[in-house]
Amino acid sequence: MITLNELNQVTYEKDGVKLTFKAKEDYKKIVIMLTDPIIKFDISSLEVDSNIQDERLLSICKKYKDFLIEFIQLRDEIIDTSINKVDELMK
Repeated sequence: MITLNELNQVTYEKDGVKLTFKAKEDYKKIVIMLTDPIIKFDISSLEVDSNIQDERLLSICKKYKDFLIEFIQLRDEIIDTSINKVDELMK
């Protein structure tokens, strides 16, 4: 889920783990999670917290969601294409 922490910073939360995009170490973990071809990223975990009342902050969270979904879909497409090319070479 994309939500906000107590400082109103955008946070990704899944299975009790909270990673804040603004925190350097958390950001590194998010980037690794998003770019590691072995990790399958569940797009359904990118729902925006429905409890966010501030329209500006809600808009920011939605933009993160849209960007991340597009990024993950493109990443998966690139990975699938690469796997198919390797499979073709192995024949």
